[in-house]
Amino acid sequence: EVAKMIGDVYLVHKQRTNVEDDLISEVRGVLDTRGLAYRIGDKVQGQLESHPFNLFVPPNGHPGMALSVLPGQNSHTVAQVWAYKCEDIRRESRNRNIKLLLVYDTRYERWSDASRAILESRADAALPSDALANLRNTLERQGVVTYRK
Repeated sequence: EVAKMIGDVYLVHKQRTNVEDDLISEVRGVLDTRGLAYRIGDKVQGQLESHPFNLFVPPNGHPGMALSVLPGQNSHTVAQVWAYKCEDIRRESRNRNIKLLLVYDTRYERWSDASRAILESRADAALPSDALANLRNTLERQGVVTYRK
């Protein structure tokens, strides 16, 4: 019984590596090339609770940005949870000048149309991971940064 319990603990509580780390690094690269100052692993206070984001650009003359990379597993549930988070953040008046950007991981699993629609309806921008090349344009459209030509 003890051996079974120890085996179960190792199987069930396996430490997972964050497969989204390389996507976060790509996003950081875009922000770094534009000289945007950002914080890693910051939280944004909503009306009811605070919500963690992978990257946070504080407002400073331009709107700020809170960005998270979403895993591809259980995508519909992830979309619903992030819809709640976005709504809670929007209800807090102090967050009027913060844009919410979500990058959803499409490398291993496909996101359904419904899941993508949920993200797109609640966040200021939702990008699939295979469209990170468009991040620069998205940041400009959201007013987070202006680019000189």
